Amino acid sequence: MVRVLPKLGLEYQLNPELMLYSHVSRGFRSGGFNGRPTSISEVAEYDPETLTGYELGLKSQWLDNRLRLNGGLFLNKYRDQQVVIISASETGISAITENAGRSTMQGLELELSALPSANLEISAGLAYLDAHYDEWHDDTGDHSDRDFEYAPDLSGNLAMRYSWQFDSGSSLVLRGSGAYKGETYLDATNTEQLHAPGHTLWDSSLKYYSADSRWEIGLHGKNLGDKRVLNAGFSALDAFGFVEGSYNAPRRVLLSVKYLVE
Repeated sequence: MVRVLPKLGLEYQLNPELMLYSHVSRGFRSGGFNGRPTSISEVAEYDPETLTGYELGLKSQWLDNRLRLNGGLFLNKYRDQQVVIISASETGISAITENAGRSTMQGLELELSALPSANLEISAGLAYLDAHYDEWHDDTGDHSDRDFEYAPDLSGNLAMRYSWQFDSGSSLVLRGSGAYKGETYLDATNTEQLHAPGHTLWDSSLKYYSADSRWEIGLHGKNLGDKRVLNAGFSALDAFGFVEGSYNAPRRVLLSVKYLVE
């Protein structure tokens, strides 16, 4: 079977600093069969998934290219979206791919980068996301109110980088960053025990570069606030009555040394 996946885009350069764009496209994922059945009843096929995406946005550079601002609105409409469901089976646990009827992912993204000086660079990003199933029915009921897994409603990031250039030719670079992720479900069935709350993680680093670029010595701080949050999970409530989850790493301080051998 031949499928045509069109994409149509338009761009308009409003002025040298500002460009507007829009596009619409169609995507496709082939269907198949559940590859690891644990019983005869699980030997089943699932349908192809199709996606129609719309986007409207802008790209801009200001102040002699020292300030960059990009943004976009998007709408993605899924039909027969493929979803992996982990549940009880005749022999224990099964992972079955099935099709949700219709679903929608829509939102807004903004990106900003600035160069206030030759030594300082700042970047930031913000995203709002609404991702949910519009129509999903199977043998276990109506799941049309479920949210997508790993799809936070709000997320953002901020990073700053400052560098020092020495007369010897060596350099020192200080970087700090923070990333926020809103509350999200970690499984397609929206198990409440796998509902991760919103959180912010902070990192930093200080790196020294030798004049000949052969030595690189770095001191790194990861998860400086020692925030512990769920980042993955597995629900077996209906089969064994438990939920299994994994957490991010705790606060860490790392030392790195690199030497380039010619």
